[in-house]
Order: sequence, then structure tokens, then C-alpha cells
Amino acid sequence: LLRRLLYCGEWIESHALHLHLLHAPDFLGYESGITMAADHREVVDVLDPTPAADEVVVAVTACGICGSDLHVASVVGSPGTILGHEIAGTVEAIGTGVDPGAWRIGQAVAVRPFGGCGTCRWCLAGRADHCDQFQLVGLDRPGGFAERLAVQARELFALPASLVGPEQALVEPLAIARRALRRTGDVTGQTV
Repeated sequence: LLRRLLYCGEWIESHALHLHLLHAPDFLGYESGITMAADHREVVDVLDPTPAADEVVVAVTACGICGSDLHVASVVGSPGTILGHEIAGTVEAIGTGVDPGAWRIGQAVAVRPFGGCGTCRWCLAGRADHCDQFQLVGLDRPGGFAERLAVQARELFALPASLVGPEQALVEPLAIARRALRRTGDVTGQTV
């Protein structure tokens, strides 16, 4: 998964972010994840996540590499950060407090890369980015450059069966472009 995602490291290396791709075995409940150390990036073994009551574990099928990941890796990230926020995957485990009718094992999903407390006025208005407890996946919480991650169930969006493969990870960047166009308004006849 990780070598396929990183195209054997060629994309990353061409952007001067030196990732040391190591072979990490998947045994005893461990999985591979790209993490940061003080002076380099590497593939390491991390514990498999287990879902909290309101969480779902997602098996990552695709994760885009964003300019924000490069910024986190080179400027704001802390050692041990697992990068990646343009995430798609399948539901692998469901927490005990998650509505059993909302998600099913094997269901294809995209992950909204941020979350909040879920109860404040901002979260209830759909603006978790203003929540006092705002957290970004791939910075404040482990991201999609791991084989699995636990996310709040409310951060998932079901994907249609017709959307398969690496294209699934394009949902997040396309959502940003769509929002920008909606905020811009009618640009007919204008150069944008």
C-alpha cells in the first residue's frame, strides 16, 4: 500500500522530502505507517488502532499527498506525526457507540480530515473547523499514510460503488475546489 501510494518514493524525493521507505512487517497487531523523526521520515511499525465508542477504523485504500503534508513534514509537524489527510478507504471496525445502521464493514468511505467535539454550536452547525477542540487528521491525529486509522464516525462520507481505486482519495481536494467555486459565485465571462 505505502509503496504504491508513494510510487516507490519517487514523487516524494522529487520534492526534496526524503522518505526512507523501509519494509515493515505486518504481524502481532502492528501495521506500517509513515512517521516523522527530528531529521527524516520513515516507515515504522505502529499499533493497529481500535475504535473508541464513537469511532470507526478505516483501512486506507488511497491517500493523496498534499502540499500541506509537505508543510507539516518540513515546518509544523512533531516527531511521530503520521501524515496524510486526503483519505479514502473501507470500514474495518465500528465502535460500540456508532449507529449500527450508519456504516457497515467493507463500506467504501472518504474521511473528512478534521473534527471537533461534536456538541458545540460550531460543530452542530457543521463548522468543526471553528471548534475549540478542532483536530486535523495527519497533524493532530494519525493520518492516512498508515494502513489503518481510527476516525470519528461523523467524519465519514459514503462513496458510491462506481468510485474505485486511487481516485477515491480525490474526494477531499475536489470538495475544496467545489467550495471555492460556490463561494466565488457566477464567474461567467470572467477570467479566473
